[in-house]
Amino acid sequence: MIMLWRAWGAALCGALVAVSASADEPPRIDPQDVTVKACLAAVAQQTGNSQLVVLGKDYSEANSAVLIGVGPDQAPWRCLVSNDGVVVEVTFTGDEGAL
Repeated sequence: MIMLWRAWGAALCGALVAVSASADEPPRIDPQDVTVKACLAAVAQQTGNSQLVVLGKDYSEANSAVLIGVGPDQAPWRCLVSNDGVVVEVTFTGDEGAL
């Protein structure tokens, strides 16, 4: 019984390490994705800054949200875009005092 608990505990610890390691990895976003390309262009135009990094993407059947960091401090911007690449909205999501 103790051996079973030790094996289960070791497996659980291994799983927790695997989850925490994957949480530290940057998101895998396809740079050729039409929604990402459209958002990068829209945010660059709105901010006048071409130093952009894609921080993440939340897919939805209606519209997707692409999260973009702008500039050296990666100021957070959110782009709402249809899945065929039509930008609906671009908004700054950080603290206005931080700009």
